[in-house]
Amino acid sequence: MAFFDNVKNKLTSTSQTAVQKAKDLTEMTKLTAQVNEAEKKINDLYYKLGFEVYKAHREEPLAAGAEYFAQITDLHRQIADFKAQMATLNNAAVCPKCGAKINKDMVFCSGCGSRLNPEPAPVQAPVTGKVCSKCGTPVADGMLFCMSCGNKVEEQV
Repeated sequence: MAFFDNVKNKLTSTSQTAVQKAKDLTEMTKLTAQVNEAEKKINDLYYKLGFEVYKAHREEPLAAGAEYFAQITDLHRQIADFKAQMATLNNAAVCPKCGAKINKDMVFCSGCGSRLNPEPAPVQAPVTGKVCSKCGTPVADGMLFCMSCGNKVEEQV
């Protein structure tokens, strides 16, 4: 019987060791996830802090980060250039005031309402049909305002 008791004790000891190792592995996995989550939060805070520092000092960069400020400013210029090129390819433009995507022919921004062109383009050829009484731009039926100058369209007889 001693043999079976010895085997039983070894199996019990081995199973207890395996259970403890499984518990330890579970605990290590939990702790690793908590460390990763805390590191992610720290990185998010670094990002937010850096963004706030950049906004506060972009006109007069801090000496310690002057190189980073210059790189960020250069990247913002590159992005603006890329967006302008994309807009050209899409036959569109970008509002200089709010950055909204607009049609090149628009006079007023659909995003912020600001005037895009100093003066509406004059009509080149005589137009038949309904036209704006202020600028002469053709006006489609049912339109209440001129798309070129913003003038209220009057009913023509």
